[in-house]
Amino acid sequence: MKHTIEGYRSRLQTPARAQQYAERFEKPSRRRIDRRERSAVRRIFARLPDCATVLDVPSGAGRLASAVGQGRRLVIEMDVAFEILLHARQRAQRDGQRAVMVQADASKLPLVD
Repeated sequence: MKHTIEGYRSRLQTPARAQQYAERFEKPSRRRIDRRERSAVRRIFARLPDCATVLDVPSGAGRLASAVGQGRRLVIEMDVAFEILLHARQRAQRDGQRAVMVQADASKLPLVD
């Protein structure tokens, strides 16, 4: 399948496929990668104390939102696939993360600034 926004969106449009995508880093073979990436993101954002809002695009299932949103930053989770944003919302609620979910295409950001 060609790597396009439509291809990505169609891969994640069913709840089952979105669930599978959302859980991919919970598998034992990828947990170490997940921990390492979260740690790196936390270190980077720890050096940005004045950063109050972060746009995570494409956010996928919001795997990095808690690391990006440390210090009560607002995280705008944006993805073209609505079904995957449902997982991002659940994760944000579970983690007590300040997050807003926006379904949008990264090439046409619906943001003013």
